[in-house]
Formats: sequence, C-alpha cells, structure tokens
Amino acid sequence: MAELAWSSAQERTGGRAPGGTLLDVAGLRARVVDAAQTIVACHLAPGLGAPPRALQDAVAAVTGHALALAPNTRSGDDDAYAVWLDPARWLVVGTMAQRWSRLRALQLAVTTASPEAMASDATDALVMIDIAGARAPALMAMASALDFDSAVFAPPRTARGAFAGVSTVLYRHGDGFRVHADATLIAHVGAWLEQAARLLPRGQ
Repeated sequence: MAELAWSSAQERTGGRAPGGTLLDVAGLRARVVDAAQTIVACHLAPGLGAPPRALQDAVAAVTGHALALAPNTRSGDDDAYAVWLDPARWLVVGTMAQRWSRLRALQLAVTTASPEAMASDATDALVMIDIAGARAPALMAMASALDFDSAVFAPPRTARGAFAGVSTVLYRHGDGFRVHADATLIAHVGAWLEQAARLLPRGQ
C-alpha cells in the first residue's frame, strides 16, 4: 500500500519524488531525501523510564549508535541516527544501501533482546524532506508555530508538530532542516512549499 502511495505521489508531483527536488529558488531549496527509515518499538512496563538495556545494546550493535533516550532528541550523526518519538518508540534513519539488510538485522536483534520489541520498515510510508538556504528559517516559521531559533532548536533537539498543516517530525539537519511526513501527503507539501516561496520576501 505504501509503495502505491509513493507511485501516486510521483504522478501528482511530476515525478519529483522520491529522491527529487521539490523547490529550488533564490535562497531556498527543498528536496526529497532517499534514506532507510525504520520504526523500533518496545513495551515499557509501568514505572520503567527507559527501554531494557539489552534492547539498547542490540540496536547499537546493528546501527553503530544508541537510541535517543531524552525526549525530543536524536542520537548518532548526520547520516545514521535515531529520533525519539515517545518513551517506547524511535525512528531509526540510515542509508538506502542498508535498508533491507539492516532491517532484517534489527528485527532479529530487537526480538532476541526483548520478545515485546519490534522493528518495522517505514521507508515507503514516510517522506523525508531537507529544506535549506538563507530563507529556510523564514519558511519554517511560516510552516509551523514551533520556535526554530538556533539557540532553542539546536541539535540534537527534535520536535513533533504541524508543518504546512501536516503532522510531522522535524529537526535541524546539516545547514538546514529535515522534515518527515506521511508519504501520501507529498503533493500537498510540495504545493505548499511552492506557494510559500512566492509569499516569502526575497530579502529573507
């Protein structure tokens, strides 16, 4: 079903997604990024504030980085990392070349570490968009009510909130911002970005 959603999204956006440019104007660029996205989840017993150590170690052994344990943060580096979604769920991001091999390794590792843990592929279900350029902060402020000031929203901070009216996960990444949204909404997000770019003052 997710792959059909991607196919439909490509048709509605003129083949720009996945892996394509959504926007490229003066001071503002937005592109869909190809990356493997995996949801790791577990059951937390009442009163248990962190996932079992065995699960943490299993994920680190496969991915090379720890799970983010602090709320609204990410762990790892710019290429491979885990985003905290809630106390028992994480979005693990890595390269597309590792998508299936790492998914199988994660599934085996996490279920071995904890029978109530699981890893599931979310690559086709989520679109990942990088937004950069001198006018990117102004566009982010237009898209969301979150405070994107660099002193407040600096790495490793992340957030879950509305972006262009769509529920997303977003954070600073590289020299810009990264947004994860439902893949079926890529046409809406692309159209919103184009309209917002026209409305933003050129000086921003």
